[in-house]
Amino acid sequence: MAILIRQSDGYHGWPEAAPFDRIVIPAAPPEVPQALLGQLKPAGRLVAPVGDSIFSQELVVIDKFTDGSLRGGRLRRWRSCRWCMRRTDAQESLL
Repeated sequence: MAILIRQSDGYHGWPEAAPFDRIVIPAAPPEVPQALLGQLKPAGRLVAPVGDSIFSQELVVIDKFTDGSLRGGRLRRWRSCRWCMRRTDAQESLL
C-alpha cells in the first residue's frame, strides 16, 4: 500500500494520481469539492470537516459505491482550520 501526500491548493484534487481509495481533507472547505468526489475509486471514502466558519463545521464522511453512487452523512460538529484558497492574479487585482 502506498500513501501519497501532496501539499498544494487541493480544491481541484490531484487528477494525475487519481483515483484514490481514501481522501482526507484536513482543512474545512465550505462544501466538499466535486472534483475530489470524482477522484474517489469505487468503494472509496472521503473524510472532511465542512462548514463556512470555525463555529459551524461538521465532520462529513462520503462513501463511493461500486456502481459510482455516493452516500454520506454528517457525523458530528467539528472545529478545524478554514480552507484557504490561493489567490490568482485576477483575484488580487479585485482587492
